[in-house]
Parts: sequence; structure tokens; C-alpha cells
Amino acid sequence: MVNSLSRYGLLLALAAASLATSAHAQASQRERTALHPCVITGGKKADVSELEAICATSAVRETMNLVPSNEVRTFLEKEHGSCAKAKNRNACLGRLAAATQATRTLYITVNPFTPKSTRITGLVVDATGKKVEERPLELPRIANQPPRDVVRFAVSQLLDQMEVSKAPAPEILPMPMMPGSPVEPETPPVVAQPAPTQTSPAPAPSPIIIVKHEPSPGLEWKTPVGITAMAVGGAGLITSGVLLFLGNSDAKKFNDAYAGTTLPPSTDLEDLVDLRDSAKSKHKLAAISAGAGAAVAITGAILWLTDRPSSPKQTGKAGSARLTAGPSQVGVLVFLP
Repeated sequence: MVNSLSRYGLLLALAAASLATSAHAQASQRERTALHPCVITGGKKADVSELEAICATSAVRETMNLVPSNEVRTFLEKEHGSCAKAKNRNACLGRLAAATQATRTLYITVNPFTPKSTRITGLVVDATGKKVEERPLELPRIANQPPRDVVRFAVSQLLDQMEVSKAPAPEILPMPMMPGSPVEPETPPVVAQPAPTQTSPAPAPSPIIIVKHEPSPGLEWKTPVGITAMAVGGAGLITSGVLLFLGNSDAKKFNDAYAGTTLPPSTDLEDLVDLRDSAKSKHKLAAISAGAGAAVAITGAILWLTDRPSSPKQTGKAGSARLTAGPSQVGVLVFLP
């Protein structure tokens, strides 16, 4: 009974580990989103280039699968540099999503120069040019706050309220059915020998003793296969943890580069893009490894838990022997294979 409960406890622990990794797996596999360069209004053209870069870096989140910026720039070169100048802005944003193989485009407009409040709007358009989501916000502004800080705060508040940047709910995996209790083998019937025919009254027959000698039943193939599968699944979960750690390290280096008040030099932009892409790639591999490892480990646990000794269903199975005794005879019955 103690061994059976310990096996069920291990199965529940593996299922809980699978649920914990599935949330991160879904966040890494979200649909691609093309981020249009932020549109800064209310200021002079010479003052907004730095704010556009700050807005773009502030919009990068782990819960979003963003299209690389070079693909976005390649498309916008054919659209005069921005969809804000197009006659049909939503249609232009839809073409941007389709050209970069994304399912939607995120378009952010912000005015960080108003003295009392900051106006920011987020617009999401799908690949057909149809508006999916729009969120306007008006946020209070601190006196004498630099525009760069205003942009960072406004973009953070906007994305907190938009569905495009929220992580999906984790998928709930069905729990495997608990194996049933083992079936007790049937007790073989006692066979009585008929008494010989005699003219005189025969004595009552003595009870017959049956002795069965059979090989001890063994476990089936499920136990070794199940243990091997749990070991392979555990290795997959460990690999997922290593990849997740390395991906988080690259993401931290990328975020630290923009943590100060000034942007990194243009010579470092290529390395920063490589860091961001490396972090995304490692997170995706970690999610795949975690999902596959958890699935293999749970399958192995189910095989191990459902393995039982095989019980013979026939009384005359090959390799068994019987000792019979009666009032006038004693014999040994052997079933050959």
C-alpha cells in the first residue's frame, strides 16, 4: 500500500511540473507581432528621433513575439518610412503584418510634450487591415519630468492594459486516470475423484489435496520502458532549465543596455539585436524541451504505474505440476510446455 501511494505521488508531481512549464511554453509560441516605429507628436522633428528609439525599446516584452526590426524597416522603405503618412493607415499596417509573416501590427502614438498630462494610443491591426484592438490613455504627468521618462512610463502603462502584450492563460493538461486495483486471481476448484464401484459398501473418499507449482509471475515490459521514459523526460526538463537560464541572461544584458538615461552607441545596436534574438531563440527551445520532456516523463510514469504481474487464467498452464491423492491412488500430473 505504501509503494502504491508513493507511485501516485510521483505521478502528481510530474503533472504539476508539466503545468508549471506549459505557461512559459505558450508565452514563447505566441503569434508574431510587427512593431511599427512609434509616432511622437507635439515636438520638433529634431527632438523626436531619440524618443522614437526609447519608445521602441520600451515596447519589447518577453510575452511578445516581435518581428525583427530590420524586416520592418525593409517594408517601410517602400512606404515612405512610415504608415502614418499613408492615405489608409490601417491598410498600410495590414500590409506590414502580411509582408513580415506576422498576424498583426502594433502602432503606438504618444505626445510627451503636454505640460499636465500625457496622451498615448495603442492600435492593433491584423494582416487584412482590420482593427483588432485600440486603447487610448491619458496619464498625469509630473512637473519638469524629462520627455524620455514620460515615454517609458506611458508605454509601460499602455502595454499593461493591451491584450497584445499579455501572456496567454496556461493550458490545463488532463490528468491521467489512476490505474485500478489489481484483480485477485480466482481460486481453482477442487476436483474430486469418483469412488470405485464395489459390491460391498465403500468407505467415504478422503479429501483430495492439490498442490500447484508455477513460476512466480513477473512484471511486463511496461516497467523498464516507463523508467527509461521518465529518465529521458527528466533530462529534457533539465535541458529546458539550462536554456531558460541562458536566455534570461541574454535578455538581462539587452535590458541593461537601455536602463540608463542615454541610449547605447549606434555601434552596439547590432550586438544588442543579436542578444535579443538569441534570448528569444533560447526561450523557444526551452519551451519545446520542457513540453516534450514533461510529456515523455508523464507517459513513462503511467506505464510504470499500470504495470502488474501477469496472472494465469487457465488451471492447466504449461510448466505447472499437480499432486493428486485419493483413497486408492496417489499421482503427480505435470503439464509440459
